[in-house]
Amino acid sequence: MAGLRSRDVVGDQLAIVQGHALGRPSHIRVTVTGDTPRITGRATLAATGEPNLPG
Repeated sequence: MAGLRSRDVVGDQLAIVQGHALGRPSHIRVTVTGDTPRITGRATLAATGEPNLPG
């Protein structure tokens, strides 16, 4: 968000909507006040697991 704001791509609010085609919709909102972001919304868990990193 900070990178997008610095390039004037987005303002102080951003809505992210994804997952509808898969039947796992999520609606996420990002609001920035000063330098403080606030992330709110709904999401559906699609998977769980643990990362398996080499080495």
